[in-house]
Amino acid sequence: MGVALLGLVAVGVLIAFFRRRRGGLGRLGPYTLDRKLGEGGMGQVYLGHHARLRRPTAIKTLGQGSRDAEALGRFEQEVQLTALLRHPCTVSVYDYGRTRGGRFYYAMEYLTGASIEKIVRTTGPFSEGRTIHVLRQLCGSLSEAHGIRLIHRDIKPSNLILCVRGGVYDWLKVVDFGLVKDVGNDLDEKLGSEDTITGTPLYMAPEALRPKFRHDGRQDIYAVGAVAYYMLSGTHVFPGTNQMAVLKQHAQDKPEPLSKRTGRPIEPTLEALILQCLEKKPEDRPPTAGALLHALDLCPDVGAWTSQAAQAWWIQHEAALDLPEPLPHAEATAGFFAVQAPPR
Repeated sequence: MGVALLGLVAVGVLIAFFRRRRGGLGRLGPYTLDRKLGEGGMGQVYLGHHARLRRPTAIKTLGQGSRDAEALGRFEQEVQLTALLRHPCTVSVYDYGRTRGGRFYYAMEYLTGASIEKIVRTTGPFSEGRTIHVLRQLCGSLSEAHGIRLIHRDIKPSNLILCVRGGVYDWLKVVDFGLVKDVGNDLDEKLGSEDTITGTPLYMAPEALRPKFRHDGRQDIYAVGAVAYYMLSGTHVFPGTNQMAVLKQHAQDKPEPLSKRTGRPIEPTLEALILQCLEKKPEDRPPTAGALLHALDLCPDVGAWTSQAAQAWWIQHEAALDLPEPLPHAEATAGFFAVQAPPR
């Protein structure tokens, strides 16, 4: 019996060795896993490809230790609700399944680019024009989600990826709907306690700390303001020394004006709009993502970040960003409405 067991182990080691030699990590349904891209509390994300389509695909799997009913419910809800969204600035879901061994996964588009967090850390804060350019795309994505009563609840720089898509530079993709809230579905309440604080403290709206508060899109609007603050200053609205300190600051303290934080003049209309997003009371913020998008269209610097400027920036900084894959450079072209600035 011992010899047979050792033989099985040896076979397993050989299989793993030859998989590594081929550059693969195994299969999930019709997908071959090429390499791991990242890992989080809920599971892992791999780069892979479909057996027939061959296109690069990001494949998210549920971790082996996350098989309880709530984890499975969250994972399934994430893929089902994300698949409802069609905005070009929202990550696209291709497929969802479960292997014979009981491993859950879903496949989505693979994004070649970098998160806003990585870009700011590597190359410094954004200009006002580029900030508006990104925020307009983010508002477009959120407007669709909020329109079908989906609240993202985890808008933050690491969940916002800037890419090169079809020759368009600085194309935004909103990712990670793992905390999405369907306010139109009573079944959603069964996936977690309403008394649980959910989100990332650095970008969390003050009302999220209150028990039994009413969820709506203005939670995400607050996070958009915090993201904009980070893009322009390279710092968080409330750095804090620990999570509880940050949450307390969001609930009680007034944000420092961006002009003071950065030590340089920030265009007043944009600065006022960002601070409005960061108001403590939801009713004092822009009421919807669409209203915020309209307000951004009225900022003097809208359209200042051109497709040519974006292309030049990516060519200059691609090496410093140390991207996992080379960018698909092409002649910069006009994008969809979410990317193009409105006519002045």
